[in-house]
Amino acid sequence: MNAANPPSIWQSFQIENLCESVKTINPRSKGKGFFKYVDISAIDNKNKVIVAAREIQNHEAPSWARQVVKTNDVLVSTVRPGLNAVAIVPEELDEQICSTAFCVLRAKPELLDPKFLFFWVQHPNFIDMLIRMQRGISYPALRDRDVRELSIFLPTLSEQKQIAAILQEANELLNLRQQANEKAKQFLPSLFQETFGDLRASSSEWEIVSVEKAGKVQLGRQRAPKYQTGRYTHPYLRVANVFEDRIDISDVLSMDFNEREFPKYKLEYGDILLNEGQVTELVGRPAIWRNEIQNCCFQNTLIRFRVDESRVVPEFALAVFLYYFRTGEFARLSSKTSTVAHLSASRFAKMPFPLPPLALQQAFAEKVAEANQLEKEQTESSQKFEALFQSLLTQAFTGELTATWREQHQAELVGAAEGDRLLQIPRSVKVEELVSEEAIEVQISELHRDRTELLNNLSQEQRRFYELIIQESAYFTPEGLEEKYNLPRNQIQGSLKLFADSGLILSLGLPTGTTKGLGYELVYRNLKPDDDTRLSDGILRNDQELEKERV
Repeated sequence: MNAANPPSIWQSFQIENLCESVKTINPRSKGKGFFKYVDISAIDNKNKVIVAAREIQNHEAPSWARQVVKTNDVLVSTVRPGLNAVAIVPEELDEQICSTAFCVLRAKPELLDPKFLFFWVQHPNFIDMLIRMQRGISYPALRDRDVRELSIFLPTLSEQKQIAAILQEANELLNLRQQANEKAKQFLPSLFQETFGDLRASSSEWEIVSVEKAGKVQLGRQRAPKYQTGRYTHPYLRVANVFEDRIDISDVLSMDFNEREFPKYKLEYGDILLNEGQVTELVGRPAIWRNEIQNCCFQNTLIRFRVDESRVVPEFALAVFLYYFRTGEFARLSSKTSTVAHLSASRFAKMPFPLPPLALQQAFAEKVAEANQLEKEQTESSQKFEALFQSLLTQAFTGELTATWREQHQAELVGAAEGDRLLQIPRSVKVEELVSEEAIEVQISELHRDRTELLNNLSQEQRRFYELIIQESAYFTPEGLEEKYNLPRNQIQGSLKLFADSGLILSLGLPTGTTKGLGYELVYRNLKPDDDTRLSDGILRNDQELEKERV
């Protein structure tokens, strides 16, 4: 990989020289039994994890199920490499089988840290190089050899582990943020269900009318053969702009509307749009228009529903149609051809529509507005986390991320030559020229010496509590410790703050959604053997601190 100005002590090696060979087998030859199979569809390419390994009988093994994987193998999809379907093999899939559509990279542990490798294959430069090497248009792919012949700038093993640890923590925070976003998406459906019940129930407590009795149903305008040429040209929406509970205005076309027809097709705030024709599982997906563009109209591939304001609140109507969409009611109602499902405006107009009291609908709409604001804030937070992770990823492979660490651990660079001897590749820089005598004499940092003194100064009660929490292997909170150890909350909070302020543990704020908006939950974790809080605390900050620093 062409890293920009990596440290001079980092050396470039071909990835195949750093990885072990991978065994292949034919499961059909193993007789009775089964295995867990990882193919491309099993990878969540957003979160870079294996989420859906399938259990397959040996005799039913597909011809491309051949590669035996081990814990910490890094899988890189050689099909559609631009999607970056990569993952690291977890313990539960040790000695299982993956598709030949993966390049399996098994790091030699004495040379290459597997997690360092895992983050390297997520770097934009790596992805760009794979895309440049891919062959084919409709089914772009590349060979194992293409991946293995790439070069990587390699720091010492200890620095690799430091880089991987920092990126791992940042990645965990990003995943936690994404998990919170997914939970937030379930809030509105749950609120709707809780407030109005199951619309499919045969005995609804609300008055039921047809959709056309609750508002106006209308198809959009047929696109003229010539457009963007007349005096009255206006933007218009089509199926490509309307998604589930979302309007996309990144690609909006225009066409001519005369003075008479323009008011008929002009979108107004609160109009609900549904796609009329689409593949079965997507037919009828609804979204609400909030004046994203002025003087915008809509095409005849979309159905518009405009509420009768004396009976219906737009946010409630959207929730009803989202309910129908997600439960498959639109798909069941639509007519089907060999390729397209079609929800006609006339069928849609005859669908049942519940009419709860207007005040109840308005109360629901207020909660929807609060949830939408929270979702907006969470999206912005996620974007900041993603930007932070990408920034750290870039810094990691140029040496910037661990520049301070190298200054504090210069003595450890002496061991870097051992890795080069294993590879039988001479170094272009002499290690002894980079390490001062004063640095070699430093065996432990001042920070770690201070921690030892602090532990000795704790009271017996504090020391006993500290001995309890150092057994925690993941993030922990005062609430969790209170439940686990049955200790007073104020005592736990005070002790944790003291430990964090003293550098005995790490603390950070995780963004979390609340009913009042975006908040931060204070969590803690124990130090790792070679942790340096002066470095880690400078990287894992909350959004408010990052925003101040950006300004």
